[in-house]
Amino acid sequence: MNPNDPNVPGYFTNLGSHIFVAAQCAKAVTAAIVLLILWDLINIPVLGWIYGNERSSALLPTAIACIAVVTVAVLGSAARPNGPGTGKWYSNDAIWTLVIGGVLLFGYLGWVVKEDSSVTGLKLDVLILVLTLFVAMLVAWLIASRLTFHQVLATPRLPEPVINSFTSNVNTIPAGGTIVLDWRSTYGLEADISGHGVVGVQGPMSYRPAGIAGTTATIVLTVRGGAGTTPATRSITVALT
Repeated sequence: MNPNDPNVPGYFTNLGSHIFVAAQCAKAVTAAIVLLILWDLINIPVLGWIYGNERSSALLPTAIACIAVVTVAVLGSAARPNGPGTGKWYSNDAIWTLVIGGVLLFGYLGWVVKEDSSVTGLKLDVLILVLTLFVAMLVAWLIASRLTFHQVLATPRLPEPVINSFTSNVNTIPAGGTIVLDWRSTYGLEADISGHGVVGVQGPMSYRPAGIAGTTATIVLTVRGGAGTTPATRSITVALT
């Protein structure tokens, strides 16, 4: 999808889209790591930080990781657009939040049913931390649905009107005669022709140029689009004899 395409509405402003994607990626990575920890595929004690000869508790990096993830997740929910056509972002934000909740339940059940597993204090701490993380993200997701001051739904970019063609069936006619004008336009909502007034955004139509013999009549077609767009104009000349 080309963001510069005038037919594509803008949903996010500034870094909103990048923050939103980063939030969903953080949730997915968190879910995967928690599952690996609960099923003993990652050795929690080695996750501590070593400083000199001292090793910190693995709880420290886990808590810091949870803080980082919840911060990004909350920012992602705040950046989530709201309004017509944005349900996919709402659902995506919800799905990745609920994935962590599902992983907590699934991982815990897989943990306790293993015959060789025991409920260790460190794994229980990780479970509590991530459960708190899940609740915080769920609350942020729900609140973001009800606030309006933070929404970043951009006004859809309306396409500029374009006159694809504007022609006359003849270039020379007797004064007082009639010609047939034909035109094609794109993205136009209304149009008018000088000396006639409002016309359709597509031709053809019969037209009597004003003027006396020996002069030329200039006929101007103007096509207008939506609010904020620049009208398109094109002209042709017909000689009067």
